Order: sequence, then structure tokens, then C-alpha cells
Amino acid sequence: MTRSERRLALRLCSATAIAGLCVLPSTQAFAQSTPTVAVEEIVVTARKREESLQEVPLSISAFTEKTIEAAGITDIEDISRLTPGFTFAPLFGGAAATPVIRGQSTTIGEPNVGFFVDGVYQSSRAIMDASLGDDVARVEIVKGPQGALYGRNTFGGAVNIITRSPSDSLSGRLEASYGEASTIGLRGSVSGPLVEDQLYFRLGATYRSSDGYFTNSLTGGNLDTRETTVLAGSLEYRASDALSFRLRVAREDTSDGDSPLVFAVNNAAPANLTGAPFPAMNQIYRGELRAPTAFAVTPGHTDRTVTATSLTADWDLGAVTLTSITGYNDVHLDFAVDNDYSAVDARSRTRSL
Repeated sequence: MTRSERRLALRLCSATAIAGLCVLPSTQAFAQSTPTVAVEEIVVTARKREESLQEVPLSISAFTEKTIEAAGITDIEDISRLTPGFTFAPLFGGAAATPVIRGQSTTIGEPNVGFFVDGVYQSSRAIMDASLGDDVARVEIVKGPQGALYGRNTFGGAVNIITRSPSDSLSGRLEASYGEASTIGLRGSVSGPLVEDQLYFRLGATYRSSDGYFTNSLTGGNLDTRETTVLAGSLEYRASDALSFRLRVAREDTSDGDSPLVFAVNNAAPANLTGAPFPAMNQIYRGELRAPTAFAVTPGHTDRTVTATSLTADWDLGAVTLTSITGYNDVHLDFAVDNDYSAVDARSRTRSL
């Protein structure tokens, strides 16, 4: 190969290498392109105004209407099972219901997790165990101290329940279910306009009952029977595009039997560091705790009626919105519990409020 031929070959190789480098970036860019995934936007009102959940500088778990229906959520206990950092124990028919967010808990007096329905504070622990009913649009669990936004008893956090508004067009639905232990579920609603472009209504009802899964061997009857009826109605008056009023009235009626509980006898008694002689200071069970197979208790019950009323007025002034919320709740609770959880009628607890 002559000198001129070698120069020509070297130029061809250099040109080929440069062309390859020029093509390489475009090839890599094509390989790295990925399809766009759309994320459903969830709007919350935890800070008293509508905001996207992804943009709120708070730790919030939100459950939309679709999520509540798909997961079969009926009460706050169901919500807590699906919320990280939130536990709920509906003790003694709700009279001692204990909500805990991030380990912050109180067992005496009012809880430090506040419950709100359409902005109205729910002062009774019994309401926490009430059914959500059929007209819940969204549930928001705000974690951490919320005294500035929600007021008293919110050091641990706040649970904000937002109900559905009446629809602009006539619509309705009816659902029914039947399962084991004669479990019956009925749910229905109807909504629409009463006066076109001004007055709208919504009526909803929920019924659930069950014969229970356990037998009280002391009486031979069913132990954990359940029956709940929830009725809710709302009227919304839209005076203009900027001014609206909404009145909501709901009533829950619950009649439940006993909970399947037994007393586990203490089998461990370590040294009592407090020096107190009482056996109650050594309430410790060591080893595997077997599931009970039989229950024999003095019959008890939990009867609860909750009536919740609220009136909300919204006035949009452009730069700001004025909101007025007026609420009234009426709670009646009557329950009886066999505190020794045995066939011996030695100790029981009753309460009515």
C-alpha cells in the first residue's frame, strides 16, 4: 500500500468513527424515553381550603369515595387498618374508644385525636365507633399536632370526614348483600334537584345486621350480634355562584351484643418494683396465648343513637372565601359489659349517657 493509499484509509476510519459518535447520543436518547404515567389528583381540605394532596406540607392519608367503596370501609376501625401510624381500639361499645396517631394516646378524659364531620367537632368517644354510612365523600387523617387549624384535642392529629354534596342531576343507587352468619347489608341513595339551579337534595340509608359468629354457652344464644341503621339527608341552596348554604341531618341507630372476649389468667409474677401488694400490678401473661374456643358471659349489650346536624354557609369573595359552620350533636349510649368475662356473675359494668 502506497503512502497516499494509507492516508486515504486513515481518513475513512476517522470519518466512520466520528459518524458513529454523532449517531450514538440520539440512539441513547431514544432508548431512555419512557411513557408518561398519569397520577390521579386527590383534593383535600385539611387546611380549610381545597389543595392537591401532593402539594400540602402536612402528613396526610386520604381515602376517596372510590377507595372507601372498593375496600368495603364502614367505620373508623377499617380506616385505621389501612393508615400507617394510626391505630384505633373501639372499647366497650365506643365509650372508651382510643385513637392513637404516631404513638400519642390518652386513656382518661377526651382523646388527643380530634374527629370532625364537615368541620363540626365530635366531642363524644361513642361517635368515633359510629358507622360512616353511605354519604361519605372523603376521609382525611392529618398526623401530628393540629391545634392551630382544628383547636382542642388535636395534639396527636385530626380525622376529618367530608360528606357528599347533592348532585346536579337526578341519580340513585341500591345495593344489597348477604353472607355468612345471616349477615345482611343494604345501601341506597337518591339525589337531584328540587328547584333547577337553586335547591338540591340527597337522601341515603344504610342497614347492616349479623347473627354473629360465636355462641354464649351460658345462655345458648348468639353472642356477637350486630345491627346498625344509618339515615342521612342534606339540602343545598345555591343563592348564586358565590353564595351557598348546606343543611345536613344524619342519625345512626346501633344495637349490638357482646364482644367475644375471655379473661386470660396471669401465669407470670415478676418482682413488684413499686412495692404495692396488689395482684393487679402483675397483669402479665407469658408464653403462647391460645385462641379461646368457648365463651360464657353474663349477657351484655351496646345500644347507641347518634344524631348529627350541621349548617354550612360559603361566600366566595374572590380573593377569600368566608365559611360559617354551625353544628349540633346528640348522643345516647347504653351498654353493659361482663367485666370478669366468665359465667360467674361477679362483676359487671353498665353505663348510660
